[in-house]
Amino acid sequence: MLSQTYWMLGSPIFQEWRLYAWYAGGYVDSCPPRADKPTDFCFNRKVYGKCESPGCKRLSMIQCPFCSTNICFQEMIIEQHRCV
Repeated sequence: MLSQTYWMLGSPIFQEWRLYAWYAGGYVDSCPPRADKPTDFCFNRKVYGKCESPGCKRLSMIQCPFCSTNICFQEMIIEQHRCV
């Protein structure tokens, strides 16, 4: 599960969020643009519904930060969804 979380946080849509950590720590002077936190993107209100993996009939729980599909726990964590 830790490797899947690390993979998700490496998504290009979280680049500004990762840069903010360097700015907040005082390592860089330029403030990056405002960005969604990973929890705001992955667990938004539109994520709940049917899992969008082919053949899956479970309820989705998370939005993939790479392909933006809504995926269930089984597909994302247990089977380690990697769309890239």
